[in-house]
Amino acid sequence: MHVRWMGKKYSHLLVELIILTFSESSLNVYSWGWGRFWKTRPCNNATSTTSNNLTTDLNTTSSYPASLTTNTSTPSTAVKKDRAEYLPLYRAIKRNDWEKAQEIFNQDTDALTAKLNKYGYTVLHIAINNAENIQFVENLLKEIRPESLPTLVTNNQKFNPLHRAAVVDNTKAARMLVEKNPRLLFILSGEDLLPIHIAILNSHRTTFLYLFDVCKQHIELSQQDGSHSPFEGVNGALILNSAISSGFLDVSYELIMKYPDMARTKSKTMFPLTCIANKSDSYYSGMRYNFYQRFVYSYVPTKDNRLHDANKIQDIENQDTYNAKCRKSYFSEDD
Repeated sequence: MHVRWMGKKYSHLLVELIILTFSESSLNVYSWGWGRFWKTRPCNNATSTTSNNLTTDLNTTSSYPASLTTNTSTPSTAVKKDRAEYLPLYRAIKRNDWEKAQEIFNQDTDALTAKLNKYGYTVLHIAINNAENIQFVENLLKEIRPESLPTLVTNNQKFNPLHRAAVVDNTKAARMLVEKNPRLLFILSGEDLLPIHIAILNSHRTTFLYLFDVCKQHIELSQQDGSHSPFEGVNGALILNSAISSGFLDVSYELIMKYPDMARTKSKTMFPLTCIANKSDSYYSGMRYNFYQRFVYSYVPTKDNRLHDANKIQDIENQDTYNAKCRKSYFSEDD
């Protein structure tokens, strides 16, 4: 299980932990790159831009049939005919009418996996869009073979159903899909994104934390052909940087504790320290508080510190109260 979110407390633990993963020489190189990057491309903007692009491309492009949308392309007559043929099925999904949908499936088993619109959405993708359709999704999964799920991908993004569940923050659907075929967790989209990436880039905390837990449980499946680990290389760096930028500092701390290489890995042009530096609200000095706010802030309890050693971790946020308890800083001159 992930640790409880600790807000500002974890930001300082993260900085110390990341710095400790570097040698002195590599830290100098890192610092040079950090300063250069900070001036050109702030981490939060980069992450939010990616997230906004995903939201724009995937949420605003609705799942309506081609006949109900403005299509800039000119599909063939055969494709138009196929879409028109599945219009009753689309309506049944939208109305959550399982009896009508099952009647169509009994007459045409291919309808279970057919692409119903110009974006390549299958019946499962469309049903997942609506969290109220969860019973419909459950019924569909009883009809679809587990090994077929990875093949159900959209046209451009190549999103499987679990990617779609991550886009719309449908945690219940994500849980059903993982139980049916956990390998969906480790399959990249056409944009080289795993479902857990989609969830964190859109700041869907509940779905992200669920995917984070089940990725750890089924991590051995990431070693299979065509699968990719979310905790290694660029994949891991993207999760760590996005978690920091989204404020999920407890998860970030856990990731670095278990996978220290993440702290030294770039996600495109982003380093974890860059992301932390751009979160000014994670530091006491980064926010201007009035007298009352400073008073309340100094008494905010910060339990569940995973290091459990008050003699080694300096509380940068609460210097006055901490100095009375702490005998030695983590970076004291005696070390």
